[in-house]
Formats: sequence, structure tokens, C-alpha cells
Amino acid sequence: MRTVTLDGDRFVDEAGAVSGWRDRFGRVLPERPSLAVASGPVIGLVGSETQLRDTCPAPLAALAAAIEAEAPGGDIRFVDPHRVSDGALDGLDGLLLPGGSDVTLAAGQVSLAGSARAAGLPLLGLCLGMQSMATAIARQVPGWATAEMAEAAPDAERHSVVPIETGEHRLGRLEIRAEPESRLADLLAGENAIAYNHRYRLAPGVHRALASVGIRVAALGGAADQGIADAIEAENGYCIGVQGHPELASRQGRPHPLFRALVAEAMAFADTRSS
Repeated sequence: MRTVTLDGDRFVDEAGAVSGWRDRFGRVLPERPSLAVASGPVIGLVGSETQLRDTCPAPLAALAAAIEAEAPGGDIRFVDPHRVSDGALDGLDGLLLPGGSDVTLAAGQVSLAGSARAAGLPLLGLCLGMQSMATAIARQVPGWATAEMAEAAPDAERHSVVPIETGEHRLGRLEIRAEPESRLADLLAGENAIAYNHRYRLAPGVHRALASVGIRVAALGGAADQGIADAIEAENGYCIGVQGHPELASRQGRPHPLFRALVAEAMAFADTRSS
């Protein structure tokens, strides 16, 4: 048995042999990563840096793979949802809202999603991130200003996200049925299976509220009579949320198309911001 420790950006055993490298995004690689020139979009990743590097690294790895493919000089900045400041999004060209079971993140995610949408930042939400996006946008609609997620605020007067009525826990790799002619369908281009892990869904009334401010349900899931929103998208700008976890299908050298699109849109946003 060998004991391997992290020494700077190298994994080294007792004899001093290097068995791997950690790149600037935290990914473990078998070869020393090349140094990219720092120029390109900066994308915010909402969450604790420690958790996203060491405990739940899939969203970070998927975003890193997309940056590597689309904008090698791009960078990632962690945005702490527990300490949201007025300038939290300053200098960012896009925002990724990941999923997770920690509903204490919800208030910060909702706040950041609302600010990002108001600023026109390209925005991608995954699972809890999609629910946060939907809640933030629904609050613009009369009657929904105080909406909360039931899991985070069970006693709230109005819920934007509610338990799945059957009590089921949707788990595993399931088909996402993108609406024809939606941007989601174009981006997926036949890659229609995504990993799911959720017990809560957008409240049906939220579908109508979102539609009134230019956000459509881009995919429906569950049984035919359930109408679970598996994805939402904006009519204008890159604002897409999926109830599943496409990051789990992303690989270095083959990033998931939703992440590639986020980075491409962030590049365009950066160009606009600098012009």
C-alpha cells in the first residue's frame, strides 16, 4: 500500500514519485496540466469552494471541461450563497447554480438567480438550482412575490416548489422529453437521458406564472398526468434550468452540451461587456 499526499499541485508518494496532478479547477489528472493564459469569460459557480472541490466535484468538473473546450483562458469563481453581497456577481460573465440536498443554500441561490437574470447573465440551473431560478423569476409575477420552496420554508403562504404528489423519489437515469423546437431540444440533439435525484417539483401554478414573464417549460416528465417540469428556458437570453444532473454525463474532452452552451454564451456576454 502506498500513501499519497497532495504537495502543491502534485500527488506524491513516500518515495517522491508523482502519481497525478491537480489542475487549477481541482480536477485530478494523470499528466501535468498545461498552463492556460488567463483571458476569457469568468463563470460563477454557486456554493462552498471546499464542498465543490472535495465533496461534490461533478458540477465543477463539468464546467471546467466546458471551459477547456470552448474558452481555454476562462476561469471559475466560487460564489458563497450563505454570504450574498451587493457585488457578488460583479465581473462575472455567467452563473451556474448546482443541485444538492442542502436547502440552507436555497435563499442565497434564489437571490443570486434573481440578480443574474436581471443583469442578463447567462444562467444554468441544475436540480435545486433550477428550482431556485424558477422561484426567483416567479417572484416577479403578481401574487408570487413571497413564494418559497416548500422544502426550505414549509410554513410559507405560497410554495413555488412542492413535494411530488405521489410521494415518489425520482432517481436514476431517465429520458428528458424536450419540447419540439425548444432551445433545449436543439442543444441536447438526441442526448436525451439525464440522471435524476429529486422528491420535489415545480408547483403547477408556477408554470403559468413563468410563462407570463417569458419562461417556458421546455420538457415535461413523470407520468402523462403529472406534468412535472423537467426543464425551463427563457425566450430571450441563455437561461435554462434542468431538474436532473447533466454534469454526471460530462467528461473531460466531451463536456455536456448544456455546459458548452453556457460557456459559449458567457464568452459572448464578456465580449459585450468589454466593448
